[in-house]
Amino acid sequence: MCGRYKLEPLQDGWEALAMLLSPQDLAALRNVEPQLDIRPTTQIPVIRWAKDESSPRLVKMRWGLIPPRWKNERPPAFSINARCEEATAKPMWRDAVRYQRCLIPATGWHEWTPLVDESTGEILTRGDGRTPIKERATLSDPDSPALCLAGLWARARFRGEEIESCAIVTRAAVPPLIAIHDRMPIIVGPEYYRDWLDPTVTDTGIFREVTEADPPARIIVIERVRGTG
Repeated sequence: MCGRYKLEPLQDGWEALAMLLSPQDLAALRNVEPQLDIRPTTQIPVIRWAKDESSPRLVKMRWGLIPPRWKNERPPAFSINARCEEATAKPMWRDAVRYQRCLIPATGWHEWTPLVDESTGEILTRGDGRTPIKERATLSDPDSPALCLAGLWARARFRGEEIESCAIVTRAAVPPLIAIHDRMPIIVGPEYYRDWLDPTVTDTGIFREVTEADPPARIIVIERVRGTG
């Protein structure tokens, strides 16, 4: 996953969240402001269940996780995505894997396919004056493109203020996505929502179960759009 996704207002598709979110939060998700090219470091809608709260909430978080013990003045450079294969062991992610998992609502995501010189087979870069092809992946059901992407979140004191931030968990891509990128975000099935969010479920079993599950069969429609990156 290259680091772009979209979220549009949908009245249908979020029914499985109705038993978890308050009516106010569910209404806010259904009527969210459309964002068609969400970029790293921006504030994004996230569903998280903090250990000091009685139920999940829809909140805004920085996309790009800042660990609680982060001491540098600059935020981590590569923390928008967490590879599921290494998250349980890597210090950046392992605490969040056990205690602070979240859901990131989306209606699709973007990848970039590099342009190839037909005569030489070489990949063309931006320096060649060419723009890569942006591909949009979404669900194959156009009436219900709602997705909940697997996420990890943290709360940290950074530059004098308390910040909540998150990352999207990724896995190896499946066909037909593998033709354009070797990674994809993990889509959480509705049957896992509660346990994935629940801060009292602290073993790594739920993480492995979700990240090793097959992606939904109704994925994936790929649509080409021109992008500037």
